[in-house]
Amino acid sequence: MLTKDSLWQKLSAEFRKNTTDLTYDTWIKPVTPVDFDGSTLTLSLPSELHRDYWKEQLAPNLIEYAFVITKGNIEPKFILDSDIEKEALKKESDKSDSPDSNNDDQDETFSFSKENHLNPNYTFDNFIIGKGNQMAHAAALIVSEEPGKLYNPLFFYGASVLEKHI
Repeated sequence: MLTKDSLWQKLSAEFRKNTTDLTYDTWIKPVTPVDFDGSTLTLSLPSELHRDYWKEQLAPNLIEYAFVITKGNIEPKFILDSDIEKEALKKESDKSDSPDSNNDDQDETFSFSKENHLNPNYTFDNFIIGKGNQMAHAAALIVSEEPGKLYNPLFFYGASVLEKHI
């Protein structure tokens, strides 16, 4: 029986042969095999955008290539890298649960580093909406809530004096 790594190596080679370099480098190369139980191949993807693209565009090819390689039906299962990290953190915290350990510091550090990337002054809550920027605000809000769905990429075009920074 094939291991997850050997199956992924063969599948990756098929994708390499049948897709463009750009498609391969963008959507297939970042994928990591997590588990293979003989009928389900679990793949870890870096983002929700990758997961959605795989489900809509690449999963049928993966099923076809896997059938040729294994002579059996293989169903793909897609998970996010962040889910794996959360699971690892949870397992680690479960191991260290004891009356003497203080998990509040660990949670606080994780929360701080996650939230540290956003300046609270630059959120949509503080954004002043007027007639001139109503459309830009709506588009930026949609992109922030559902990245890669409607506007991908999102461009703002206008004269240099118009404030296009959101």
